[in-house]
Amino acid sequence: MSKGFVYVWDEPMHQLYYPAVYKLIAEIADAIHDGSDNQIRVMLTDDPYIWDRHETGHHKSVMYDKIDIWSPSSITYIPDKILPYQKKGKRAWFYQGGPPFTGQSDITGSGPGLRMWFWTAWKYKLDGLFYWAADFWSGNAIDNNPYTHGGTEDGVVFYPGHQLHFIGLPDIDGPVPSIRMAQWRRGYDDYRYFVMLKEKGKKSEVDAMVNGLVRHALNDGGYFPYWRIPLWRRPGDWNHDPRAWHKARVALAEEIEKLYSR
Repeated sequence: MSKGFVYVWDEPMHQLYYPAVYKLIAEIADAIHDGSDNQIRVMLTDDPYIWDRHETGHHKSVMYDKIDIWSPSSITYIPDKILPYQKKGKRAWFYQGGPPFTGQSDITGSGPGLRMWFWTAWKYKLDGLFYWAADFWSGNAIDNNPYTHGGTEDGVVFYPGHQLHFIGLPDIDGPVPSIRMAQWRRGYDDYRYFVMLKEKGKKSEVDAMVNGLVRHALNDGGYFPYWRIPLWRRPGDWNHDPRAWHKARVALAEEIEKLYSR
C-alpha cells in the first residue's frame, strides 16, 4: 500500500459553486490516512500557493498538512513556490497544460511532446509526473478541427484494439500504440539514463545537457495570471527539433556504455 495514492479530487480551485471544498478534501484526506495507517498518500491536482477564492474561512491552508502529493497543472507549477513544501516532505508532480509550459499531449503537437516532460522533471527536481488518463478514446476524431476543437486525443496514449471498427479498421485483441506513447517511453528511458550517469558522478554533465535542450518550462517565471508569460500562445522555450533529442540520447548512451564497461 505504501506505493499507492488516492486521487482525492480533481481541480478543486475551479469549483467555486462549493466554497467548502477545501475543508471537505481535508476531512477525506484524514479519513484516508487514518484508514490506511498513513500508508496511502493523498494526491491533489491543485497547487498550495495560488489563492483565487475569497470566501472567508475557506482557505487552502486547511489542506496544507493533509495533502501528500501536490500536482498542479504545468501552467501554475511555479518551482520556487512549491519547493518549500517539498522541503517539508511533500511530493511535487505536475500534469498537462500544453505550450509554452510543457510539451503538447494531444495529436496536434509537434517536437518532443511528452518526452520533454521527463527532462522538465529532472531540471526542476520534481518527484513525479501525472497524466490523467491513458485510454480516454471516444471514437473517430479524424475530422476534428484543431483550431475549434483543441485537445483532440488528450488522455490517450494507446487505443483500444477492440474498437478499431469505429474508424473502419478490423479489431485486434490488444492495445494500439501511438506516437505519444513512444514519446512517453523515450522520456522515461532518458530519465533512467540521467540516473545511471548521476550514479557515476556525472550529474553536472546531465544537468548541462538538460538545460541545453530545455531552457525554460513550467511557470518558472512565476507569472500570475499565467497568460502574462511572454511566450503565451507560442511554442515553449525548449528545443523542438527531434534530431537534437535523438543526438542527446545517443550521447547519453555512449557515455553510459563507456562508464559501465570499466
